[in-house]
Amino acid sequence: MGVSLGEADVTSTLLVTYDLNGTQLDWVEVDAKFSDIKLKQYKITPEMKLFVYELKPTSPTPIYFYEDYIQKKISSLNAQRIDTVYQIDDDGKVNKLSEKKYQPKDYSMTILETADIWNGNEVPLQ
Repeated sequence: MGVSLGEADVTSTLLVTYDLNGTQLDWVEVDAKFSDIKLKQYKITPEMKLFVYELKPTSPTPIYFYEDYIQKKISSLNAQRIDTVYQIDDDGKVNKLSEKKYQPKDYSMTILETADIWNGNEVPLQ
């Protein structure tokens, strides 16, 4: 089951597992975006394998995700892609299987608004 939570202009989606009595068992954030800018996306297989793709900004300077700032102040965002794989077991627990990090790179606003994160040509860290 997915639950959408929003604070300010950034929206996050949580994947939450429950038992038959409605008791929450586990959760993981699987999606995050500002307007049309994708910062985190996911895929889930029928075998309950969960793939979460994240772009983590690398700038030490704060990035303000409000429309005027995005449109007027920045044309690209330097971020590190992080892919995390989870397995949801029969007990509803979300178990982390692996994490892969890539070299940071500049992403244009067009790419952030139109492309799926997993379709990038990032270079894996060794």
